[in-house]
Amino acid sequence: PNLGCLYSIEHVRGVPNPMELDRYRRFLQVAGDRASPLYDLLGAKYLVVTKGSGPGDERFVPVYDGDAAVDLYLNTTALPLALAVPRSRTADSADQALTLMLADDFDPFQWVVVEGNGPMINSPGAQATLSFLARHLSSMTLRVETDQPVYILVSTPNAPGWRATLDGLPIAIYAADLAFMAIPVPAGNHHLTLSYLPPYFRESSAAALLSILLVTVMSARYLAQRPGRKGFAIG
Repeated sequence: PNLGCLYSIEHVRGVPNPMELDRYRRFLQVAGDRASPLYDLLGAKYLVVTKGSGPGDERFVPVYDGDAAVDLYLNTTALPLALAVPRSRTADSADQALTLMLADDFDPFQWVVVEGNGPMINSPGAQATLSFLARHLSSMTLRVETDQPVYILVSTPNAPGWRATLDGLPIAIYAADLAFMAIPVPAGNHHLTLSYLPPYFRESSAAALLSILLVTVMSARYLAQRPGRKGFAIG
């Protein structure tokens, strides 16, 4: 469980956390079976298993068995962190999104299930390329080149606080494939940036600074008024 913390490796479950996002938890319950095609949406490229206990799926290819305790497998069908998807389906709720995703014809390479009032996109045969210009813990910037409108599906759990800009201008982020994020991008060459700031971060920071200031002033006044001590000024 501590592998990611020790070696800075991303883990689909992170660490045990009672604050795990509800939609992501629900997605894991559905896609946790590695035989499910939805598992590939997690972007888990490598699988670490106990020595000798292979995953039992031909999609997973052994790539390292030199350790005495574990084996390492490559998931040959894992989706990338960001993917250009040419067609969309609309859902009114998480339940409906999940129903559409479990349909036999659902292919995450070709379809994205978008909730809300996101634009419908139907660009079969779209030619799109993505490349990361920067990626950090709470932000990423991609270059998008596409000859038709597409959705950029980002397999990072959707949460309040994420913001997106396209060529420097704000653009909406839509809940996609139950747990993730999708951004509509028109044809052309673009720079797409996503950044995360915790909700109420500015307000809570201002409140904390005000509290520190009040405590400092009150402490100074108390010390200045203590018997036998000379007064002093702050400034």
